Amino acid sequence: KEDPKPRHSSLFDRRFVLLMVVGAGVILAILLAVIFSVRDKKDSEPSWPPTMAPTSEREVEFLAYLSSVIPTLDVYSRTSSDYLAATWVASDDLQQRPLDDPRLLQRYILAKFYFDTSGPWYRCNPEFLEIEVNGCPRGRFWLSEKDECSWQGVTCLDDEVVDLYLYNFNLTGTLPPELTVLSALKSVDFTDNNLVGTVPSDYSSFSALASLVLKNNGLTGYLHSEFFDQIDPDFKIFDVRNNSLSGTIPTSIGRLKNVESLLLGFNNFRGTLPSEIGDLASLREFDVWGTELNGTIPTNVGRLGNITYLDLAASFWGWIPSELAQLSSLTELYLDNNYNLFGEIPSEIYSMTQLQRLQLQDNNLIGSISTSIGQLTNLVDFRVSRNGMTGTIPSELSELSQLRLVWLHTNEFAGDVPTGLCSLRDTSLEFLQADCFPIDDPPNPCRCCTACCDRSFELCKEDEYD
Repeated sequence: KEDPKPRHSSLFDRRFVLLMVVGAGVILAILLAVIFSVRDKKDSEPSWPPTMAPTSEREVEFLAYLSSVIPTLDVYSRTSSDYLAATWVASDDLQQRPLDDPRLLQRYILAKFYFDTSGPWYRCNPEFLEIEVNGCPRGRFWLSEKDECSWQGVTCLDDEVVDLYLYNFNLTGTLPPELTVLSALKSVDFTDNNLVGTVPSDYSSFSALASLVLKNNGLTGYLHSEFFDQIDPDFKIFDVRNNSLSGTIPTSIGRLKNVESLLLGFNNFRGTLPSEIGDLASLREFDVWGTELNGTIPTNVGRLGNITYLDLAASFWGWIPSELAQLSSLTELYLDNNYNLFGEIPSEIYSMTQLQRLQLQDNNLIGSISTSIGQLTNLVDFRVSRNGMTGTIPSELSELSQLRLVWLHTNEFAGDVPTGLCSLRDTSLEFLQADCFPIDDPPNPCRCCTACCDRSFELCKEDEYD
């Protein structure tokens, strides 16, 4: 016969049930308290726009001020550079300048520029404060507590920004139009970065800008006619080489009466070169190398009396204008790689005694090299390769004692390379190429060429006779 179940077992079961009920009640009470607390807190909080976090009174005042000064800013979107810069100035900036400080807007514009272009920066990135990184001196990091005029690449005069030089900083994004707020800004150089987008037409409203250098970036779009129509007449340097700009060069470019450097090479510009280019009396440097500009070279180019550097290696066709000989200050003339320039070298070119570099290779030129080339006594670099030139190679070349490079190959010249040129190999001449191949029957025998070329195959072999 089995023993009956012990009495203490049923007592244990009742206690366990009682504890479970009490525990559930406690948990329920805690949950209700949390829910009502959160609801009461929400009821007591102000209602904020969905795109803006709660801010201090100083931030609210500063955001309102910015909206009134620059209505195009998006200062109420938490992800915008406009807002990030505003909150940094209002809350995180250790300087905490008074809101009525006239230089506070300048500090904001520079902070906005950082947030607009941070990719992140290679140099003076505020994420690396107090660490010398990539050549950024200590204390010159952007968004530091120091005066913005001490930030790397910023130059000021009388506490106003006059120069921004940010070479190879890894700037990304687009050019912020708000830079025009910096009314004293005279020079901008953002060479070797990763900027994209267009050159803002708003940049024509810079009140003091004299130099804009944006070469070696990824800029696209057109050069707006308004930019040249409205830019300050004292504008002197415009350099956008090696980007992906397109469209035509507007005729309004002729308004830049005081421009000294106009460098547009290695872009996708097309169409003709406006004759108004001849109106730029102060121009010293002009470059359209590697563009798709075509048509004939305007004879008005001959009016550029102060020009020293002229690079028209594009897609021009027709005769070489004799008016180029009027350029009495010109030291470097590049007409190479047009492929469709034809006719003879104008005799007037040989009177340009100041020339140091004359590059005419890769065209369809015919005729001979004039003996008058002996007048170009300052010539350092002379190239006529890959044309259809004939006649003999003039011995007068050996009179040019400063020559360092001569390319004569892939033409139809007859006879030997003058022995006088070989004597220059002992002094100045470093590179000399001619059609001195094949060795057994060369069109232009040469005992001192640094490379001999086969005109039939347009191939050159270096140091065959060196």
